[in-house]
Amino acid sequence: MDNEHDMLESIKAILEKEGYKVSCFDTGQKVIRALKTKKFDLLILDIMMPDLSGWDVFSHARKINDKQKVIFVSVLEISPERKRELESYGLAEYITKPFDREMLVNRVKIILMADDKSNYV
Repeated sequence: MDNEHDMLESIKAILEKEGYKVSCFDTGQKVIRALKTKKFDLLILDIMMPDLSGWDVFSHARKINDKQKVIFVSVLEISPERKRELESYGLAEYITKPFDREMLVNRVKIILMADDKSNYV
């Protein structure tokens, strides 16, 4: 989920090239609707969104599935302490934009243990 169309398309292209199935949504509400009917192996959520924040979507997703894997992406840097705090809530990763293609792919692979049949948001 990202409100920047270029970022959505970029992440989608990167992950599809690696063989992953990718679904993209430009609002938090659309993600929440999708979570009601489909299971995703990993959510990649922008923190700052116009309707619901990535944190709001994360909280909702964890209520549906307390093991839901989530990566936050943001232009905002966070401290190592804040990152550890977010991880204590179940966040799998926090990536700062702009990010390197290879780094994104490696982190996704690590989180999913290289499962090439995974579905993404």
